[in-house]
Amino acid sequence: MAGYPLIWHHIKALSDILKVKYIFLVGKYKASKFSYFIESLYDEFDLTQVQYIKDDLPGNEIGVLMAHKELLTIGAPDYFICLRYNLCSSFPLSEMFEFFKKLEEDAQEEPERQ
Repeated sequence: MAGYPLIWHHIKALSDILKVKYIFLVGKYKASKFSYFIESLYDEFDLTQVQYIKDDLPGNEIGVLMAHKELLTIGAPDYFICLRYNLCSSFPLSEMFEFFKKLEEDAQEEPERQ
């Protein structure tokens, strides 16, 4: 799309959320196939770590997430966002994230009001 790999658009949307510093790409290909692409992301976005995880597990995403839970939760993140690479959208991820944070803040304030 527009001269970029499909996954680039997801990374661009994630980078618009200022707190996102770690991105993990999960796939069935050899990690070496992504090394040039990953290196180019550091030049373009303010990211601390982009890492490719080769998924040898058959089945679903939950198995992969659980198998790599310690790596995926490095730095004890406040939030965890999981996106499917094959969904193409102009989703306003930053606005969606802010909406979610506001809902969470409102829910935490609710018990204090009673």
